[in-house]
Amino acid sequence: RQAVLHQALQGITARDIVTKECSLITQQLSVGQLVRDYILVKGHRYFVVVDGVKLQGVVTMRNIRRTPKGHWDSTPVGEIMTPAGEVKTAHPEQAAVSLLEQMNELRVNQMPVLEEDEVIGVVTWDSLIRLVNTRAELRV
Repeated sequence: RQAVLHQALQGITARDIVTKECSLITQQLSVGQLVRDYILVKGHRYFVVVDGVKLQGVVTMRNIRRTPKGHWDSTPVGEIMTPAGEVKTAHPEQAAVSLLEQMNELRVNQMPVLEEDEVIGVVTWDSLIRLVNTRAELRV
Protein backbone atom coordinates (compact mmCIF):
# COMPACT_ATOMS: atom_id res chain seq x y z
CA ARG A 1 0.00 0.00 0.00
CA GLN A 2 2.86 2.38 0.86
CA ALA A 3 4.41 1.81 -2.55
CA VAL A 4 1.10 2.63 -4.26
CA LEU A 5 0.81 5.85 -2.25
CA HIS A 6 4.38 6.86 -3.02
CA GLN A 7 3.94 6.17 -6.72
CA ALA A 8 0.58 7.96 -6.96
CA LEU A 9 1.92 11.08 -5.25
CA GLN A 10 5.29 11.17 -7.01
CA GLY A 11 6.12 14.71 -8.14
CA ILE A 12 3.12 16.30 -6.41
CA THR A 13 3.68 19.08 -3.86
CA ALA A 14 1.50 20.80 -1.28
CA ARG A 15 1.21 23.77 -3.67
CA ASP A 16 -0.42 21.47 -6.24
CA ILE A 17 -3.17 20.27 -3.91
CA VAL A 18 -3.71 23.17 -1.51
CA THR A 19 -7.26 24.41 -1.30
CA LYS A 20 -7.67 28.14 -0.95
CA GLU A 21 -11.30 27.69 0.02
CA CYS A 22 -10.57 27.28 3.69
CA SER A 23 -12.37 29.23 6.38
CA LEU A 24 -10.17 32.08 7.58
CA ILE A 25 -11.47 33.68 10.76
CA THR A 26 -10.26 36.22 13.31
CA GLN A 27 -9.61 35.68 17.01
CA GLN A 28 -12.42 38.09 17.89
CA LEU A 29 -15.20 35.99 16.30
CA SER A 30 -17.34 34.40 19.01
CA VAL A 31 -17.64 30.64 19.19
CA GLY A 32 -21.42 31.06 18.91
CA GLN A 33 -21.13 33.06 15.70
CA LEU A 34 -18.65 30.51 14.33
CA VAL A 35 -21.08 27.68 15.02
CA ARG A 36 -24.10 29.52 13.59
CA ASP A 37 -22.46 31.07 10.51
CA TYR A 38 -19.89 28.47 9.48
CA ILE A 39 -20.63 25.09 10.99
CA LEU A 40 -24.42 24.81 10.97
CA VAL A 41 -24.88 26.60 7.63
CA LYS A 42 -21.81 25.62 5.62
CA GLY A 43 -20.76 22.41 7.36
CA HIS A 44 -17.17 23.55 7.84
CA ARG A 45 -15.24 21.79 10.60
CA TYR A 46 -11.74 23.31 10.48
CA PHE A 47 -10.88 26.98 10.76
CA VAL A 48 -7.65 28.87 10.30
CA VAL A 49 -7.37 31.84 12.66
CA VAL A 50 -5.45 34.69 11.05
CA ASP A 51 -4.45 38.27 11.63
CA GLY A 52 -4.60 39.47 8.04
CA VAL A 53 -2.93 36.46 6.43
CA LYS A 54 -0.58 35.54 9.29
CA LEU A 55 -1.42 32.31 11.11
CA GLN A 56 -2.56 32.81 14.71
CA GLY A 57 -3.92 29.31 15.29
CA VAL A 58 -6.62 26.83 14.27
CA VAL A 59 -10.02 25.88 15.64
CA THR A 60 -11.38 22.37 15.26
CA MET A 61 -14.56 20.69 16.40
CA ARG A 62 -12.57 19.36 19.36
CA ASN A 63 -11.81 22.94 20.50
CA ILE A 64 -15.48 23.84 20.22
CA ARG A 65 -16.75 20.74 22.04
CA ARG A 66 -14.52 21.61 25.01
CA THR A 67 -16.34 24.94 25.38
CA PRO A 68 -19.63 24.85 27.32
CA LYS A 69 -22.54 25.81 25.02
CA GLY A 70 -23.71 28.42 27.50
CA HIS A 71 -20.42 30.31 26.96
CA TRP A 72 -20.30 30.17 23.16
CA ASP A 73 -21.59 33.70 22.57
CA SER A 74 -19.26 35.26 25.13
CA THR A 75 -16.13 33.30 24.20
CA PRO A 76 -13.93 34.54 21.34
CA VAL A 77 -12.29 31.82 19.25
CA GLY A 78 -8.92 33.28 20.26
CA GLU A 79 -9.50 31.79 23.71
CA ILE A 80 -10.19 28.26 22.49
CA MET A 81 -7.94 27.98 19.42
CA THR A 82 -4.85 25.85 19.19
CA PRO A 83 -2.11 28.53 19.00
CA ALA A 84 0.09 28.79 15.91
CA GLY A 85 3.13 27.56 17.83
CA GLU A 86 1.39 24.22 18.38
CA VAL A 87 0.02 23.86 14.84
CA LYS A 88 1.91 21.67 12.41
CA THR A 89 2.12 23.36 9.03
CA ALA A 90 3.29 22.51 5.54
CA HIS A 91 5.30 24.54 3.08
CA PRO A 92 4.25 24.84 -0.58
CA GLU A 93 7.13 22.77 -1.97
CA GLN A 94 6.72 19.92 0.52
CA ALA A 95 6.24 16.60 -1.26
CA ALA A 96 2.66 15.31 -1.06
CA VAL A 97 3.84 11.87 0.06
CA SER A 98 5.76 13.48 2.94
CA LEU A 99 2.69 15.50 3.81
CA LEU A 100 0.49 12.40 3.82
CA GLU A 101 2.95 10.58 6.08
CA GLN A 102 3.18 13.57 8.42
CA MET A 103 -0.60 13.93 8.63
CA ASN A 104 -0.95 10.21 9.28
CA GLU A 105 1.70 10.29 12.01
CA LEU A 106 0.15 13.36 13.67
CA ARG A 107 -3.39 12.02 13.17
CA VAL A 108 -4.62 15.28 11.66
CA ASN A 109 -7.06 15.68 8.77
CA GLN A 110 -6.01 19.17 7.69
CA MET A 111 -2.82 21.13 7.64
CA PRO A 112 -2.34 24.83 6.86
CA VAL A 113 0.16 25.62 4.11
CA LEU A 114 2.34 28.66 4.78
CA GLU A 115 4.50 30.63 2.42
CA GLU A 116 6.73 33.14 4.20
CA ASP A 117 4.44 33.09 7.27
CA GLU A 118 1.33 33.73 5.14
CA VAL A 119 -1.50 31.20 4.98
CA ILE A 120 -2.03 30.25 1.33
CA GLY A 121 -4.54 27.50 2.05
CA VAL A 122 -5.04 24.09 3.59
CA VAL A 123 -4.22 20.55 2.50
CA THR A 124 -6.77 17.96 3.58
CA TRP A 125 -6.37 14.24 4.13
CA ASP A 126 -9.43 13.69 1.93
CA SER A 127 -7.90 15.59 -1.00
CA LEU A 128 -4.71 13.54 -0.76
CA ILE A 129 -6.58 10.22 -0.69
CA ARG A 130 -8.92 11.36 -3.49
CA LEU A 131 -5.85 12.22 -5.60
CA VAL A 132 -4.29 8.80 -4.91
CA ASN A 133 -7.53 7.05 -5.88
CA THR A 134 -7.99 9.13 -9.03
CA ARG A 135 -4.44 8.53 -10.21
CA ALA A 136 -4.76 4.80 -9.44
CA GLU A 137 -8.03 4.63 -11.35
CA LEU A 138 -6.40 6.26 -14.36
CA ARG A 139 -3.28 4.14 -13.85
CA VAL A 140 -0.98 7.14 -13.99
